[in-house]
Amino acid sequence: MRKSLVYMNAVSSPASHLIEPGAKHFLFRTLQKCHEVKTQYFSIWFNLIVFLAFSITVALILYFRYKGAPSNYEKRMKMMRDQQYVLSKIQYYHDEKKRASYTNIGDLPVNHPDYDIALRRMYGSGDFGVAKIPRTP
Repeated sequence: MRKSLVYMNAVSSPASHLIEPGAKHFLFRTLQKCHEVKTQYFSIWFNLIVFLAFSITVALILYFRYKGAPSNYEKRMKMMRDQQYVLSKIQYYHDEKKRASYTNIGDLPVNHPDYDIALRRMYGSGDFGVAKIPRTP
């Protein structure tokens, strides 16, 4: 019983502390100062990163908006290239049509009247897949 009485006096006694009050205050202030410094560094880095991200985003948007609009000279050059392309295609198809209208024999057109007359004289008056020409007296 004596042991339990001594133990209860030691635990419930307000005068018994594990560390001195000055040391406790020193450790508390040191930890509080470390927390303030850590929070300050964190907020500085966070603000810096957010500012850089925002600045880069705005700069890229402005750059592409400026660079995206062609100048008057570029517009004229593009229009001329488009016109030259269309004209070259028209010329190509015109030449192809002209080449297709001639046969390989003497470059005569397929529906040439002399060619049809020559075929009729040689083979009679049959239909040879060409346009019929009325006979003239």
